[in-house]
Amino acid sequence: MGATNVVAVDPSIGNVQNAFNKVAPGTIVELAAGTYDGSNYPGITKSGTAAAWSIVRGAAGATVIIDLKNTGEMAVQASNVLVQNLTVINGKGNNIHVVGPASNLILRNVTSKAMASGVGASIKIAGVYSGSSFNPVDGLYLEDCDFSGSLSNAIVDAVAVRHAVVRRCWLHDGVNGSLTCPGIFFKGGSENLLVEDCLISGIIKAAAIMCGGDTGASFFDPNHMNPKVEAVNQIYRNNLICNNTDSCIEFRGIQGAQIYNNTIVTQSSFVVYRPTWGGSGSGTQIGNYGLDVRNNLIIATGKPLYAENDGNSDLTMTVSNDLWKGSFNGQSGPALPSFPLASDVVTSAQVLVNESPTGVMGLADAKAKYALVAGSPAKSKGFANTVCPLDIIGVVRSSTAPSIGAFE
Repeated sequence: MGATNVVAVDPSIGNVQNAFNKVAPGTIVELAAGTYDGSNYPGITKSGTAAAWSIVRGAAGATVIIDLKNTGEMAVQASNVLVQNLTVINGKGNNIHVVGPASNLILRNVTSKAMASGVGASIKIAGVYSGSSFNPVDGLYLEDCDFSGSLSNAIVDAVAVRHAVVRRCWLHDGVNGSLTCPGIFFKGGSENLLVEDCLISGIIKAAAIMCGGDTGASFFDPNHMNPKVEAVNQIYRNNLICNNTDSCIEFRGIQGAQIYNNTIVTQSSFVVYRPTWGGSGSGTQIGNYGLDVRNNLIIATGKPLYAENDGNSDLTMTVSNDLWKGSFNGQSGPALPSFPLASDVVTSAQVLVNESPTGVMGLADAKAKYALVAGSPAKSKGFANTVCPLDIIGVVRSSTAPSIGAFE
């Protein structure tokens, strides 16, 4: 990344903005252990260059906390920047807010939790307009992060984002209030998204995964403004979903979704797959097209529907090679395949090491609990594909007979 000039700071620097002001191309601003005053909207706004990135990081092995003190959010509006090894707490409105223009931006091993007030996300990401000019977020990576505690909003709320990867993150435990808290959505014309190897848990009365959403008319990326499309080309693979009570995977106004090899252990009594209209925030109805759903492993204790389509009657959705364990309550709505499909596995046998939807304490714990048992009926029963070449722990999948779910 070309950053070699280390500038060390500690909490005696005062407001953390004083540390952020030292950001420059090729500079590593390294925060020593401690709690930093993050009042009054601190922001990382100085970009690096392609040859010399800017880095803001907590020192190795240190616990570095930025306390927003219920006065605002921490903004990141810069390019060629790595933010690493930080914890952000006590935000007002959002905890972390990534704002365009921003490109080539990595947040790695960042924790956002314990928002103090408002309606907001654990992390909010948005391309924004400045007059008639659009400033995108393009090239965002969220890796090995822990996001929780949103207030009446999604844990990860992303609008008008052009390329993004969310990898090995734990998204969990929003706090429902006037509104409920989905696990994650990229909407408003967000395109080219990969979400992989994540744990999504503790999502109550809202979708664990929402492909698309309901965006206000003025907030769409201009690439997908007319006609409006909420989401384009999104891949969710090798994710673990547990301890949720609403739809497991929801589609709202997306064109092109690939949902492969996810493991879902749910107590929901509602529905597993739900295509529905997107666009209500703009007063439009945006349908779902090109849904490709394969090799997902579903264990249900609450007798949900397999699928419900209360959106467009010309839905296009291909489903195959899922595994179903538990009781299911049929399906509802037009243009759905007939569940379970001939290619699916329906079983009452032991599938995973642990099949309880609750009690999971993080991604590492979930990987241990939701691994396949020896002789699991999920093994070698999947659809051969190139969408998901590795499993959640990096094992190469069979090219001819992969296993169903997140583990090979």
